[in-house]
Amino acid sequence: IMHGEPFPVPHTVVPLTRDQKHKLNTSVSNNTRITKHDNGSCTMVTEQMIGSPIEATTSYFACGESKFDTSFREHMQKVQAKLPIKR
Repeated sequence: IMHGEPFPVPHTVVPLTRDQKHKLNTSVSNNTRITKHDNGSCTMVTEQMIGSPIEATTSYFACGESKFDTSFREHMQKVQAKLPIKR
C-alpha cells in the first residue's frame, strides 16, 4: 500500500539525423531517386548509363502538400467538426 503500483518510464525519443530523414523521404528505383521535401516539392535524380557524357539529371516538381498545409487542413477539419455549422 505504501509504495503503490510502479508506473512505466517513458521511452527516450532520439531525434533523427539529417541523413536518416533524407533516407526515409527517398525512394529508389533502378537508376532513379525521388526525394520528397517538407515544403511539398520533390527532387528526382536519374543516373545515366555508363559511357554517357552526362553523369546525372536532376528534376524538381511539386508533389503534394507541405507539412504546414497538411497540419492546417487537419486542424481545420477538427475545428469544423466542433462547430454546429452544416453545409
